[in-house]
Amino acid sequence: MVVAGDPVAVPETGYFYYGRPQWLTDDLLAALCAEAAAERAKAVLLRRQFHTPTGPIASALADSPELHALIESDACPVTPARRANYLYYEAEGQGIDPHTDDHDFQINVLMTLEHRHTRWQRSTLVLFPHGPDDPLRIHQRPGELVLFWAAAVVHARTNVTQDERVTNLGIGYRPR
Repeated sequence: MVVAGDPVAVPETGYFYYGRPQWLTDDLLAALCAEAAAERAKAVLLRRQFHTPTGPIASALADSPELHALIESDACPVTPARRANYLYYEAEGQGIDPHTDDHDFQINVLMTLEHRHTRWQRSTLVLFPHGPDDPLRIHQRPGELVLFWAAAVVHARTNVTQDERVTNLGIGYRPR
């Protein structure tokens, strides 16, 4: 699917990259998790998710040559949108409705930092690259990231259950 004005075609899957890059070490993931936990007190509830700007560790990651190389090799050259946030889903029913991100950024890196559950993982990232009747559910594990064209692909987070907790890092970019 290509949307008018988009410089690159969106893959059939709806995403350009999904996985854990080699440069994302256990130490870096632990530092991001610790920073997200420290920033949690500043988070505000926006609809059905808690949301706060990141601290210096995630901001450095957003500007890192490693992340830029991944984005540019799998998608297109980008400019940071100076938009990086921690997203917290902590209470039953929290999630995010289907939407696109086209106001401040068009390309999104969404990394799961934490997904705790006592029984099984129910809440997922959902992409709709072919419309509402054909969703792609992505069960991200901590450290995995999804790189996708957030302005062209409708996406959502399904509701967390009473025994789930999800913390994500979202970083927005603009194509150059």
